[in-house]
Amino acid sequence: MGSKIQVSINGKQVCVAGGDKASSIYAFFHTISHTSSLEDLKNFEFNFGINGSNGVDGNSVNWCEQGLNKGDKIELKIIDINNKSIEVTEGKITSPPSNEQKLIKLKKSLSNIQSRINEVESSIAGS
Repeated sequence: MGSKIQVSINGKQVCVAGGDKASSIYAFFHTISHTSSLEDLKNFEFNFGINGSNGVDGNSVNWCEQGLNKGDKIELKIIDINNKSIEVTEGKITSPPSNEQKLIKLKKSLSNIQSRINEVESSIAGS
């Protein structure tokens, strides 16, 4: 497959999951209670992990698992998927802009520049 995901917690890279032989990648959160009382939240652990399996023999792979604290920030960056780079930002997947999208943006910029040139020329002619 070739998919790779970079995992950072609080700005520090903790692992790169996936690779050429990875057939699946799963990110997960889980809680563990050390008491029978759901009211005692001090005895809960909150964890994040990322695992999957390799496509060669189907064995499970655990790339990372880490306990979390209140305020921790997890960032997942998709480095490669089917040889196409994409990025996850604030839960939104964005692909690099296509040539058509770049052209539309450039034309809009040029149109704004031309409008500004026309304003300046009108101002000079009116002086």
